[in-house]
Amino acid sequence: MLTVSFKRFLVGYRFLSDTIFCAHSPQINSAGSNPTIFHAKRNYLRRVGLLVALAGTLATYSIAEGYEPVNILSGGHRLQGTVCLPVGNGPFPAVVYHHGGAGRRVGGAPEDTCTALASAGFVGLAVIRRPTRPLTGHLDDADAAVDYVKKLPSVDPQRIGVIGFSRGGLLAWQQAVSRRDLAAVVIMAVAVNPELDLDDATRINAPVLILVAENDTGSKYTRNRDTARFTRKLVSALRQAGRKVRSIVYPPFQPEGHTLFFKVRPEYFSDVVQFLKSNLKGNKGINKLSDSDLLVDSTGTDDAKISDTSSSDVIPTRTIAQCGVDTHQHLYRKMPFSDSAKDLISTMANVGFKRSLLMPPPFAYNQPYTFDDSSMNPSLLQITQTYPESFGLVGGGGILNPWIHDVVETNKTIDNTELMKFQVAAETILAKGAKAFGEMAGLHLSTNSRHPFISIPANHPLYLRLAKVAAEKGVPIDIHLEVVNRDVLKIPEDMRKHRGKKQGQNCFLTTAEGGNNPSQISNNIEDFKELLHYNYDIADQLGKPENARIVWSHVGWDNTGDMTVDLLRTMLKAHPNLYLSLKMLENPGACQVIENRPLKRDGSIWPKWLALIKDYPGRFVLGGDVATLNPERNTAANIAGTWALLNQLPQDIALQIACDNPKKIYNLN
Repeated sequence: MLTVSFKRFLVGYRFLSDTIFCAHSPQINSAGSNPTIFHAKRNYLRRVGLLVALAGTLATYSIAEGYEPVNILSGGHRLQGTVCLPVGNGPFPAVVYHHGGAGRRVGGAPEDTCTALASAGFVGLAVIRRPTRPLTGHLDDADAAVDYVKKLPSVDPQRIGVIGFSRGGLLAWQQAVSRRDLAAVVIMAVAVNPELDLDDATRINAPVLILVAENDTGSKYTRNRDTARFTRKLVSALRQAGRKVRSIVYPPFQPEGHTLFFKVRPEYFSDVVQFLKSNLKGNKGINKLSDSDLLVDSTGTDDAKISDTSSSDVIPTRTIAQCGVDTHQHLYRKMPFSDSAKDLISTMANVGFKRSLLMPPPFAYNQPYTFDDSSMNPSLLQITQTYPESFGLVGGGGILNPWIHDVVETNKTIDNTELMKFQVAAETILAKGAKAFGEMAGLHLSTNSRHPFISIPANHPLYLRLAKVAAEKGVPIDIHLEVVNRDVLKIPEDMRKHRGKKQGQNCFLTTAEGGNNPSQISNNIEDFKELLHYNYDIADQLGKPENARIVWSHVGWDNTGDMTVDLLRTMLKAHPNLYLSLKMLENPGACQVIENRPLKRDGSIWPKWLALIKDYPGRFVLGGDVATLNPERNTAANIAGTWALLNQLPQDIALQIACDNPKKIYNLN
């Protein structure tokens, strides 16, 4: 091997000094600061990095021992590459870097990444693929690189990893699917390309780290394709397949997030090194999945952690009257809130629970009411302050929901300024005492001419920002989502069997029939999965995965026919941050799909529902969703209909759902 050149050595200590620089001087940047001071401090820190590297006092990074240009044959093409060696005696784990770009354009930092890998203790290999734009043959080039590095005498062939950026990320995915000799896969800002088959996630054995910048949502580098959104789909597919995957979404980087990975930067490379060291350490061979590696326990035993109540210490169910919480209630807006609040307190006592969380319904962008606004006299906030033992506040349905709905309906452009305004509004709601964000809407069907139709993609940038705030603050989001788990729901064709008469009118009338609903609604469950993943990933990056909590409201009250027990079980298994708020009217009514209701007409519980609740007891709460004193509804009977479910459950689980779960999920005193 050749002795390391000054250029290579410079790359090594520049990375070290940049790491120190970024870690200790985050307030210094090249934009808006004194350039003389900036460069003086940067040069000083680089000298410190050089001295530290020379002294060998950093255990994680050491200067690469050497590098060597290599030629690798692949399908008649002679590929040029570089091998970089760490200090010491092998055999070492090896990592192959797959660059981005196509044709003669090379994206990323092949040589610098190679050197940085060697500095971190790995044999690095970076190969430049054949200069063609079509993908044909590129996977062969990537495989040739892995096969080459495995044969080096300094490499342990049982400890091989790959890193791929952009198109290289696509190739890393394809290798993870087709090969069984990879122990770690890193995918950075993956190219949006139909050649990447999400269904192949079930064929991947190696653990995967997926990185992307939050603002990598379309640029000249990606042909305006939304890399961040596609990345979320990638993560969702892996988690649905039960694979071991970690995802990191970095804050917005420069004007175009794709450029984060153009260079070796400490912002992300330390995460790469940590992941590689974790999965390529020792002589353990390929890192196969075990039950303990899975993010979600397939048995549902993760739910036991939410409550310390054991079956031997069960308090009788009658004490639910002293501690039970209904997590989803409204007040009737056509009369003073104080009157409706007093009526609800009376109903709570009669049904047998202690407290309710009050929230505005999900207002549409063109509705005049704003329950979150203090101009409502008295407002929901004032009611909760007047009766703190009876009520808690949930906010956002009157401000945040119409905000997002307006952006969707008017096709407004979302920039960082809009995101920050929205974030400030959300944080202000929490500062006023709200325990959660709600009621938000993903899909809200209209049941009559006065009832709004609202459709907002759950992966909308403003929804994702709300999920970020919620994860950072450790509060849940209550979301109303009529689920469509098929390509297209057609109205009335797909809903004819349960679109019966209610109060003299057909349910769910389309605009062509004089109602507010469209004739077709597209699948929305995939967007909802993206929101769940994003919320969890943000909390996980903070080291507080328990902060991720999204409550799916009105479960058990199905109007589309798609909210099945099987779907709910799949969602609970895949998303540890998903909670279900159950709602059941006393009489289900002609608009509901009776088959998906937890209780039979005789009041007994369906066996599949009972099994689901027993498997995930920590993931359920009750939400009556009734505006008291509404003359069109028998509010007391309908609230009682929801709480009647507890009579069908074991006493310890009933107590957990009524009392313990709301306390933990909503941070209640």
